[in-house]
Amino acid sequence: MNKTLILLYFTLLQCCSFFASAQHYRIPFEHIGITEGLSESNVITILQDDMGFMWFGSWDGLNKYDGYKITVFKNIQGDSTSLSNNYINKIVADKKGNLWIATNDGLNYFDLTKETFRTYKHIPGNLNSISTNEITTVLADRKGQIWIGTEKGLDCYDPVKNKFKHLTTLPEAANFKAGCGIKNIFEDSKGNLWFCNLGENGVSVLKHNSNTFLNFRNNG
Repeated sequence: MNKTLILLYFTLLQCCSFFASAQHYRIPFEHIGITEGLSESNVITILQDDMGFMWFGSWDGLNKYDGYKITVFKNIQGDSTSLSNNYINKIVADKKGNLWIATNDGLNYFDLTKETFRTYKHIPGNLNSISTNEITTVLADRKGQIWIGTEKGLDCYDPVKNKFKHLTTLPEAANFKAGCGIKNIFEDSKGNLWFCNLGENGVSVLKHNSNTFLNFRNNG
């Protein structure tokens, strides 16, 4: 048997050994459901905070998982420091590690130290309040600003000044479709903000250090 055949034989033997071992390898999954303490089995959003805790937003409450047990946070009628609504659409963490939670009835800020909620809701006649209570998504950017996507448009909250800007009514957002609902928001590595618009309104981007939106839509 020449060297070429010997080399081929050992190559085939190693390949067979690899595929045989791969067939026996299984990825271990752990299921966490209502039996384990989850408030609702329909989980919409997941976040891991700076301390390693897992947060699950569901159709019926906010869940904190420490690897052993689940703590559930829900709206408590008459308690202004509780979650404003149990339907959670998005959870994000800001630069300080505190949570911002988009719900079907208001934007919630969760103080991890005090474990209390502060709710931001629309106040009729108050231009400094959030534009609507139906919050579809939220993002905390690297500058510390909070971007809020709703079914009616886009808001930006400055925690330092405690002020909301309604982007769809500002001159710099003239080319951003007024009344366009926002489904998701993403900040890329350069600090540009991307907005996934509802319906057939495509994708919009707000360039870093710019006040101009660029829109991308299907022209077909």
